[in-house]
Amino acid sequence: MASICKMFTAMAALRLEKAGKLRLGDPICRYLDDCPSAWRAITIDQLIHHTSGIPDYEERLELGSDRYNAFMTRPQATAEIDEQARRDTLDFQPGTQFH
Repeated sequence: MASICKMFTAMAALRLEKAGKLRLGDPICRYLDDCPSAWRAITIDQLIHHTSGIPDYEERLELGSDRYNAFMTRPQATAEIDEQARRDTLDFQPGTQFH
C-alpha cells in the first residue's frame, strides 16, 4: 500500500472537511488519545503535506532493506512505530520544512 494510500487519505480528509466534521487546520491532538506535547502544534494539513516534523520511520529502518522487511512483517510493527514516533523529538518545527 505504502504511498498509494496517501492520496486516498488526503481525499478522505477533504471530504470530512467539506462535511464539517474536521478542519485541515485542526491540531492533530484533537483527534489523538495521549497526544505527545511535541505534537500539539501539528495540524492535519501539515501531516498531509509532510511538513509536520515527525521523523520518517522508513529512513530509520532503511526502506527496502532486509531489516525493514523483517520488521514490517511482524504483527506488532505498527504499534511499535507509533510508540517510537510518540517518543521521538520532531525533526523540525511544524510547518517550517518539507520531509
